[in-house]
Amino acid sequence: MENTEEIKEEFGRTKHNTSEDFRNLFPVSRQNVHPRITFKSKGSNPRVLFVYHNDLEEGFIHPALAVLGGMMVQNGIEAKLFDTSFWRDINSPLVENDRQVLEKLGEYKKVEGYNPQREIVDIKERFREEVEKFRPDLIALTSTSYEFNNVTKFILPTKREFGIPVIVGGPHATVAPDRAIQNQAIDIVCVGDGEKSLYTLVKRMNLGEDVSNIPSLWFKDHDGRVTKNPRGNQIEHMDDLPYPNWDMFDSRHRIRPFEGKLKNYGYFEISRGCPFKCSYCIQPALHEIPNEEGEGHATNYKFHSAREIVNRVKSYKQKYGFNHIQLIDENLPTMNSKNLEEIATLWAEEINPNKDVTIFTMSRPEYLVRRIKDGRFVSSGKVEILKEMGVAMVALGAESGNEWLRANVLNRPMKQGILEAASKVLMDNGIQVSIYNILGFPFETREMMFDTIDQLWRIKPDRYAVRHLSPYPGTPIRDLCVAGGFIHPSYEDITPQISKSSEGPKLTGGSKSFLHEPVLNLPGRLHKSKIIARNKTTGEYEIIEHPSNSEFITHPSKEEQITTRKLFGIYAYSPTKAMWPVIELAEDRGLAKGYPELQNMIYLAFATARANRSEDDDSYRPELNIDKITYDDISWVSNDASLYIGRPRALLPVIELAEGRGYAQRIRGLQEYVRNAFIEDIKEREKLGIKNLLEIRARWEEQKGRMGFMAVS
Repeated sequence: MENTEEIKEEFGRTKHNTSEDFRNLFPVSRQNVHPRITFKSKGSNPRVLFVYHNDLEEGFIHPALAVLGGMMVQNGIEAKLFDTSFWRDINSPLVENDRQVLEKLGEYKKVEGYNPQREIVDIKERFREEVEKFRPDLIALTSTSYEFNNVTKFILPTKREFGIPVIVGGPHATVAPDRAIQNQAIDIVCVGDGEKSLYTLVKRMNLGEDVSNIPSLWFKDHDGRVTKNPRGNQIEHMDDLPYPNWDMFDSRHRIRPFEGKLKNYGYFEISRGCPFKCSYCIQPALHEIPNEEGEGHATNYKFHSAREIVNRVKSYKQKYGFNHIQLIDENLPTMNSKNLEEIATLWAEEINPNKDVTIFTMSRPEYLVRRIKDGRFVSSGKVEILKEMGVAMVALGAESGNEWLRANVLNRPMKQGILEAASKVLMDNGIQVSIYNILGFPFETREMMFDTIDQLWRIKPDRYAVRHLSPYPGTPIRDLCVAGGFIHPSYEDITPQISKSSEGPKLTGGSKSFLHEPVLNLPGRLHKSKIIARNKTTGEYEIIEHPSNSEFITHPSKEEQITTRKLFGIYAYSPTKAMWPVIELAEDRGLAKGYPELQNMIYLAFATARANRSEDDDSYRPELNIDKITYDDISWVSNDASLYIGRPRALLPVIELAEGRGYAQRIRGLQEYVRNAFIEDIKEREKLGIKNLLEIRARWEEQKGRMGFMAVS
């Protein structure tokens, strides 16, 4: 698939067959299996309390809640938001959100006027006070699998006290409704888009009518019996959706840094769905959920019209005065060129005539370049349109640099070289690039992890992000992980334990953020007979061929995955690969094995010398120091000083090893190992045409000649 039209042809026009697994999970029944469910009328002005649980991320206007809030406003229903984004629960082991951690560690720049610190409160008590004051008729929340247990935990006591029904929607409820409905805090689960179903529910509740047959909703009665209604018809035309209600959200959500500057943010969802079926995403599950006719959806992929997108953005710009837009979905470049050009023309005239509004969006590389007959990639023409609209940065999903993993585990095949080509076209047009990566896949070896690092090294984008795999319930890769015994089927329901570490309280066991550590229990050695994939025709798991030449493959341990993530940018932004063997000394491997002080010294040297450029690396980062080494710094060098002059001064401890000092006196072969890397690095720089250090070296050689120094080889 090389362009939008081909992708649309393949993904948008075929009837989708629902698997037996999903038919069993979502039985289609037109009869009420259980007794009639009725909620008492509450009068002419029903009230809905929305809940937004956010304990890790910084400010962000949640798109689903904003639209649902808009639906309530549009229909005269009073709505309010209970939002934890600016609080830290008094009982939580998390003492800082990600922004605070990343500012402290140097990954994010501190921006004057922006304070991510949270107020310490008792969230459970705050929620009770809000419910007692607002007296809602319904409590509505959206949740990911990671957040689900934490949010329902503080809701449950108040729900029991006041007897208010609770409905949950969002990713977890949609792909794991059977698990969500069993939670004691939950009475109703919404599967899929919730606008129509929620409005119908509130309306019928207010009139005292039966609600048990509303499409897309599952109900649990007092005896724990569940009524499962089939997924109703989804929103057919995005333009029919109400305008999002941003006023529900604290205004602090709209003030955030971008690239070191404080921006007034606007958040927009211009589409829903995705034509692809990557195994680590819930989109394949959304295609499978049957509707009232028992059929799956060939596609759940739709856009606002060009005119409507511009109308909404223009209206909100006039009201809120933002100067930066984050497109929440990933699909602006996915539009066909005709519609994109229409948006760009209207955008220039009505939204951004002064070029004062920047945009962050995401894309797949397939939409930005196309391959021509000789195998080269050229721009599809869309990048140039994005530039004219004011796009400042585009994030591209790489996930893995290994072709076998992408094809067999991720269901994410990409043509070789397409990611590099798309990145180059963006950079050539002055648009910054961020590359998203994932580590810790089943059947991923250390060599495969380094394929991902090597891919980033070739691209050297402006930014990157790397996470550990989080196999969410409902995703194909979760099923694979359960089948392989790599994760407990109910992992998220296991209560995490609080342990102490040198970095403070830490969550271990059970559900925790994939930002911080791997969650899969991958065996160190795995026989090839255990390497499996699901047959797309039969649905059964089958043994597949692994590219490793050995009878067994070796999974990196959790500790090695964490260390690799910590060093990810240091490897990737090294000017040449010749220094990789020295960077590897920061791992518990080779000559550094068993020497933690040496490992830490190497890490600190390179971490201080390299611009890591990570969007969200939560590992320790010292202040960057790229002051250059002069001869005065290394007058003690007995060999060729020009190997080192001009390099970052932070690398002096590494140079000492190359000159036989420190640990090089204790570890046999270490001096030669490190010195050879410096020599090879100079050779590689010459091959790659990296001039800065070569020019410094040449000037130093010339200076030595004039001053009569004797060169020692």
